Amino acid sequence: TEDAAIAWLTEERRKIDLNVWTPPGAKKHRDIGVPLREYCEAWYAATENRHKPKYRALNRGYLDNLILPALGDIAVQALTTEQVRDWYTALGTKYPTRNANAYGLLRTILNQAVDDDEPLTGLDLLVELDLDDVASGIPGHGGAS
Repeated sequence: TEDAAIAWLTEERRKIDLNVWTPPGAKKHRDIGVPLREYCEAWYAATENRHKPKYRALNRGYLDNLILPALGDIAVQALTTEQVRDWYTALGTKYPTRNANAYGLLRTILNQAVDDDEPLTGLDLLVELDLDDVASGIPGHGGAS
């Protein structure tokens, strides 16, 4: 139907905006993949008109100061739940709200990657985790036990 065609085209344009589109029938390189840094930058650019300036500035700070220095060079497709847990643990316990917000941003971006049909390996579990599950291994955090 026309509605289905419009929905498909809208989705394809979104993938182009996020720089994750591949031609129909093209095999994705599962062992190489897009670095998280590149995917995050594309996501950030594509969401420019969706968020208020203050929210974008906060997200930019989380990306530049917390997420990308630690995880940015890892391919999205190679990122594992264990790596994310290690990253979250390394954030420490002094700023729990900041850490939760940074994790929430990372989770949002990775959920988008799943929606974009990125061939993910260990991340299928990550998007199902809640913050307490990730934080449960942090001594003194108070996550779920």
